[in-house]
Amino acid sequence: METSIARVLGTFIFTAAMLLDLCGGGPALAGVDDPICGSLERFNQSHRWQDLPGCTERRDYSNPRSPVTLLGRAKDAFKSFFETWEKGDVDHVNSYAGGCIAYTNGADDTWGSDPELDRARPAYMAITRRHRLINNANEFV
Repeated sequence: METSIARVLGTFIFTAAMLLDLCGGGPALAGVDDPICGSLERFNQSHRWQDLPGCTERRDYSNPRSPVTLLGRAKDAFKSFFETWEKGDVDHVNSYAGGCIAYTNGADDTWGSDPELDRARPAYMAITRRHRLINNANEFV
């Protein structure tokens, strides 16, 4: 009896997943975790964190100091900060602000190590200054 119930349940789940995919629901659900990518050009137009150069969740695992990896990590830090801030989670926003500052302050050698990083740095510095992350994470503009 339990085996037949498990078989029916398995068939139901498989069929539901296939129908969801055929109806267009699959890609919509898959898109929830898609990286958020931006470029210097888009950031200069919008000044939104989402448009900062690089992609969230992107890494070059063969080269941990590559622009793809470093911009991905920096953008992930800014994403965490802004999402926490937008939720009004004041208790945690300061720690995320510290993560952003770690990627922008005192990292001249890293940002200057590659032309792509060097071009992206002013955008990250601009958003850091704009939201006063350097001075006080509690005072947002």
